[in-house]
Amino acid sequence: MTAAKDVPIGIIEGFFGRPWSWPDRASYAGFLGEIGFDFYIYAPKADPYLRRRWREPLPEPSVEALAKTAEAFRDAGLAFGIGLSPFEIHLEPERTTAAALRDKVAQLNEIDPDILCILFDDMRGDLPELAARQAAVLERVAGLSSARRFVFCPTYYSHDPVLEAVFGAMPAGYLDDLVEVSRRKCLGADLGAGPEDPDLRIDQPAEIGEVALRHGTEDLLQDGVLGIVGRAEDEAASRAVLGDARQDRGLTLGKARQVAAHVV
Repeated sequence: MTAAKDVPIGIIEGFFGRPWSWPDRASYAGFLGEIGFDFYIYAPKADPYLRRRWREPLPEPSVEALAKTAEAFRDAGLAFGIGLSPFEIHLEPERTTAAALRDKVAQLNEIDPDILCILFDDMRGDLPELAARQAAVLERVAGLSSARRFVFCPTYYSHDPVLEAVFGAMPAGYLDDLVEVSRRKCLGADLGAGPEDPDLRIDQPAEIGEVALRHGTEDLLQDGVLGIVGRAEDEAASRAVLGDARQDRGLTLGKARQVAAHVV
């Protein structure tokens, strides 16, 4: 079992709705460093250039703002990450997306994130070859990126029936296939985003943490605490909730025997 004190803990700004402002993010850097957090990942669903419009370059003002934000977090002693969601890239042949993916990763390299997340959540996934196609994307990104660490989130990150109702039926063996193929093709990639509810239920037949353990791959456990914390404006509330997350994460990690990091 991984000791709680040895597991990095961080924030992912990865929710739907109005994202934080650039000043909010800059102010959060010192705050998170003060309370002992280890990393921050920029991945708001509202940034179209990292999601549905991922083929288009980030506007230059955004690149400049991200670079300054990365510097602020590093100055505060935290690693800085970016989440790329190449929306439904797996539905197209590689030849039609290769150039756009290369250009997008090259632009992200200008910002030089410590962590690069490749996020396949919230997109259609009912393809028999889904695992192989997504693993191929991971391999391409890892070969192009200057990031020091990679994290990925599968389309079906838990067995919640809502996922299949919205995004189609999960292919048989998807999680096992994706983890196994990714370990062979994309060394250094971690299984990203465990169940949104950290209380892993033993009646679920193949929870993310169990799949990771079977394949010797670390799981990145996500709480979804951002839904409680809300925006960066209420520092007192954030300090209380995030402080509790840091102090109490041993209760969560005790249920996931192989954990790379804890994200709230």
